[in-house]
Amino acid sequence: MKALLVALVFVLVFGSIWATIREPSSSGGGVLEANVPSGVAGDDGPDVNEGSPLLPEAPELPDAHVSVESIDIEKELYHSNELMKFTALIYSDAVIKDVSVQASGISEKLNIAKTVTLLEGGNAVEFEYSLPSCNKCGGISAGTHEITVSVHKGDIFAESSVPVEIQQ
Repeated sequence: MKALLVALVFVLVFGSIWATIREPSSSGGGVLEANVPSGVAGDDGPDVNEGSPLLPEAPELPDAHVSVESIDIEKELYHSNELMKFTALIYSDAVIKDVSVQASGISEKLNIAKTVTLLEGGNAVEFEYSLPSCNKCGGISAGTHEITVSVHKGDIFAESSVPVEIQQ
């Protein structure tokens, strides 16, 4: 008899708890049930994440600020057949993947593009450019030229330029 009484109390208590869990109350208690379609991937059913308050869609790009803080050139003067090395310091206030960083200039002879992930804070992107064995023959006249570094992805864009002296 004692076992029957214990079983009856268990069923009443468990049933009451189960009913409270399954039925939302006006105070917001209960289980939030997602409308998940049955079927397999690729069927024409609704998207599982569509309209779900539990899985909001991530924005395509963060609302980030990016700037080219500096372009540091290894030397002030370059001659024919030299390897030019320079580093762009790019600041980002968020992590952004697959960002295009392009170095251009020097009478349109320099054109190097890299795809990088910008981390929050300062990011150093290094470039190398081999000057032709004969600058004049290669279309680069002696004098001051510009190196421009631009950063872009979607609506995010930043750019900066510095002069560089090139002689024969």
